[in-house]
This record gives sequence, C-alpha cells and structure tokens, in this order.
Amino acid sequence: MTRQTLFQSTNKRYMYSVIEILQKKQGMNLNQAKKQFLLYYRSVKRNWGFEPNVEEFAQKIINIDLIVKRIRSEESGKTIPNGMMIKWKRN
Repeated sequence: MTRQTLFQSTNKRYMYSVIEILQKKQGMNLNQAKKQFLLYYRSVKRNWGFEPNVEEFAQKIINIDLIVKRIRSEESGKTIPNGMMIKWKRN
C-alpha cells in the first residue's frame, strides 16, 4: 500500500467515525449526519486538522451548527431558548 493510499484510507475511517458520532449525539439518520458533516467539515479541518479525536471533532461540528442556527434565528427575528454558552479554545 502506498503512502498516499494509506493516508486516504485513514482519513476516510476518521471521517466515517465522526459521522457515526454525529448520528449518536444528534439522533440523526445517516443522510442528515453526512449533510451536517459535509457542511462544516472544511472549516473545522482547516482550523484544527485531524488533531482532535473523533468525539471532539464531532462536538466542534455540533457547536458550529448551534451557532449558525442561533445567528440565523436572530436575523430572522425568531427567538431560540437560551442554550449553552460556547467558548472556543484553541490549544
């Protein structure tokens, strides 16, 4: 197995594991979890790479989704019940 192929297969396993965690934590079906993952994947990977474990990576995606939903609801004039405060720390 070449180095490039090994790297790609490792990335795929990591990504599928993150999608599985999203399914469990959010109670989504596979298609919804994939859609949410693909929506925020590049942003999270660009900032943190594959440094966080799969649970942390999935939690970062969930947090970003919560922030986006809150901003969209505020722009449209709808209110969302006050949720958790999300603090971003980058080590």
